[in-house]
Amino acid sequence: MVLLENLKAFDDLAEIKTKDEQLFLDIVGDAAHALRGLRIATGDGEVYY
Repeated sequence: MVLLENLKAFDDLAEIKTKDEQLFLDIVGDAAHALRGLRIATGDGEVYY
């Protein structure tokens, strides 16, 4: 997370998307997976099979 903050990855996603769409997709996708994992780990989410 510190690296992403240092890169200011979340400061201007629209600009990142125009410059490097794959990086944008990686940031958004990884953040979504991390949030899902945290919800499961804290009991706020369920695991679906």
